[in-house]
Amino acid sequence: METIICRCGKQFNVYPYRIKRSKELFCSKKCKSLYCKPLLGKKRGYDTITKIRDAQIGIKKSSESIIAMRKNQPNRSGTNNSFYGKQHSEETKKKISDSRKGHKQSAETIAKRRIKISGENHYNWQGGLSKTFHYLASFNKQFKEKIKKRDDYICAVCMKKTSLLDCHHIDYDKLNNSENNIIALCKSCHTKTNYNRSEWIVYLQERMNFDVWIGGELNE
Repeated sequence: METIICRCGKQFNVYPYRIKRSKELFCSKKCKSLYCKPLLGKKRGYDTITKIRDAQIGIKKSSESIIAMRKNQPNRSGTNNSFYGKQHSEETKKKISDSRKGHKQSAETIAKRRIKISGENHYNWQGGLSKTFHYLASFNKQFKEKIKKRDDYICAVCMKKTSLLDCHHIDYDKLNNSENNIIALCKSCHTKTNYNRSEWIVYLQERMNFDVWIGGELNE
């Protein structure tokens, strides 16, 4: 924090990044409205907004600048957040909901977003494995039901008992349909296994080998 003097003569503390961004800072909104009357109640015109926006196009901050900005940013997480512990009223929720109704993205925008998160652009890209490997015919409804029944219809991760289970290949090899390589997971936990695969392989192998409730006769 740095100490500066307002036009009214009062000293106050501000973060360094605010000094760099602003031409002049004031100790309060009252002082700002008092000394900036020409701007009070006025809004930027469309042309001005367009010029500001166009001037920023193509400008990328260096990694050093981004790190410096983050260091100077005040911590607004947890209890430091002004909205911490609060909730929007039902009236506010309705206003937010109504403001978003009828807003649809254009086909062009949707296509651009799809390209950004598809194939090699996706952060969890695994090299196109889903297009290379396919499930064997033996991985059918009867086989899956056998695995679910073996695991007593319980998810191996969250231990929730449900009939809505997926059969997961522990080593992620769709061609390996050994019963010791297949384990029952609920929909939510099965989605989690798409990330940090090496860790999930170790964890689920341990569950299969050491948990009594998994595997039935296989682990007795």
